[in-house]
Amino acid sequence: MVNLNQQYKIIVAYRDESETEPQWITFTGTDKEEVRGRFEEFAIFNHCYSVREVNP
Repeated sequence: MVNLNQQYKIIVAYRDESETEPQWITFTGTDKEEVRGRFEEFAIFNHCYSVREVNP
């Protein structure tokens, strides 16, 4: 049984072409595969250089 209070997180540092400083974005959700899918889609178009996955 899935605990709906559990939040999976992927915390990403990335740099946008127009930015000089790193930016941070966090993907969260209760479905691990859905969170990973959103991150992977983001990573296609952005240079990610620090990725941390947090599992409950």
